[in-house]
Amino acid sequence: MRVIAINAPWVKERINNIGKWYGLEFVFDVIDITLPSVPMQAHPTMQGLAVLDMEFVNKYKQGFTMFVAPYQLAPLPNRASVAGIFLPPLLSLYRWEWFLTRLFWNSPVIEVFANENDHVYVKGKDLGLAFEMWSYHEFSHWLYQTVQKPDKTHDYFYSGEPEKARDEICSVFKPPPLHVPVEKSNREKFYDVAIAALGTDISPKDVASDTLACVESWCSLYEKAFEPFHTPPIYNTTDLKQILLYRKDFVRLSTNETPLRGDTILSAGRGGTRKNPDGTPVIAHGHVGILGDDEKIMSNSSATGKWIYYYTLDSWADRWVRKGGYQIEYWRKI
Repeated sequence: MRVIAINAPWVKERINNIGKWYGLEFVFDVIDITLPSVPMQAHPTMQGLAVLDMEFVNKYKQGFTMFVAPYQLAPLPNRASVAGIFLPPLLSLYRWEWFLTRLFWNSPVIEVFANENDHVYVKGKDLGLAFEMWSYHEFSHWLYQTVQKPDKTHDYFYSGEPEKARDEICSVFKPPPLHVPVEKSNREKFYDVAIAALGTDISPKDVASDTLACVESWCSLYEKAFEPFHTPPIYNTTDLKQILLYRKDFVRLSTNETPLRGDTILSAGRGGTRKNPDGTPVIAHGHVGILGDDEKIMSNSSATGKWIYYYTLDSWADRWVRKGGYQIEYWRKI
């Protein structure tokens, strides 16, 4: 589509906003023209308004053409620029005889008058920049005509609801997508099972005591979500880490990656680097949990034996890293 920008060099940077707003692809060829004054003529039927001079329009018009010029309060005596106008081909002779004599038979013309930073207000509501809004408005006339639907441009734009016109038009071009269920990732599946287990004892066999049942609980959840994690069963964080290192269905997150809900947080080992005066570890055993939302962590409670939200990322780091001297690793089921 040819676009003639008269004394409006900023149009090139903003013309593609029209297609973005409608979600449609338009191809524009913008031609900048600098004139000492914009050639105008009186609107043939509307008192007080002016449009572009028709001879000037015919000179630059080539197929469907859009003209953009600065808005003027008095380009002609007692007349102001129209804000925008859409001139379709084959206009009614009864109403538009004046235009028909000026070669609008074969293709439409849009005229938009706006200054670079003007805004449009409807009932006190700021609808945005005038160039874009009046362009949307005039394109709405054309698009309603194209899809052969009743033109409700003025109903929606003048009530401050231009999106309704856009959505009504685009429903023809883009029918509602069919609902296609999206398969959840294994990370999300693991999260769902962990959330459902909150408040329950998920290692009731107590092969490991409640104070050391974090790995047994984690494996129980893994089995509910997928299949048995390992045969024979494991019950400590050291074995869990060694198996994760060789599993093809788990990846260890790098320090640059952000852990997400459903990821596993692991501080593995039988004693960290922090020692008591007698040489025994400050914290004798590592821990494993599953991330939830808002940086909260689900894990087995040593006090109750139940699966609960027990830590946050900060409190986990405080206990296992700063106090116990363990490292933190994040693992993701893929």
